[in-house]
Amino acid sequence: MANDLPEAVQGEIVKDARAVVEAQASQAKRFENDRGKLEARLRANDDLRDDALTECDFLREENVRLTREAAEVPRLLAENERMRARLDLIRAEEFRDRVVAEVAEMMPVGGSRPLDEILAGPRELVRRGAGLHKVPLDVDAPRSSPGGWGASSTDPPAPAAHTSDVSTRCGVAVGQISTPRRMGRDGH
Repeated sequence: MANDLPEAVQGEIVKDARAVVEAQASQAKRFENDRGKLEARLRANDDLRDDALTECDFLREENVRLTREAAEVPRLLAENERMRARLDLIRAEEFRDRVVAEVAEMMPVGGSRPLDEILAGPRELVRRGAGLHKVPLDVDAPRSSPGGWGASSTDPPAPAAHTSDVSTRCGVAVGQISTPRRMGRDGH
């Protein structure tokens, strides 16, 4: 039957058959390329998903850690406040010790001095310290417990009003302060 067709028609059929085969081959090649591209996109998508899941796991762990640390913040703030209060107390006690030492230096050996003279005598360093502690250098300053010259809750109670003592620790008489005799280097 193939021989019954004219040669021109047979040539056209062969030409068309070749075109169909070439088109199929081209289409198969395109299909293979598209398939390769799709598989590469799927692999890239899988890699992105795996990376995202890994990042998500990391972020979950980080969130747990940060939540734990955030729970510590109030405790650390309270501890910081306690430390600041303790530091303020230590500074106030150191200031009080400086004031007492300076007053002791102004006192005559075994004698006393009127409070007005004592309050007029502190050096500039003590006056600056009183300013930093926001306490005036006056008769009432040593008696004010929280903001005074560093008096703490363990200090003895303040004397009654209008006594002129600088500190209940210094040996005080009304209107004046006296110091014990100073000892020599040998302790006598």
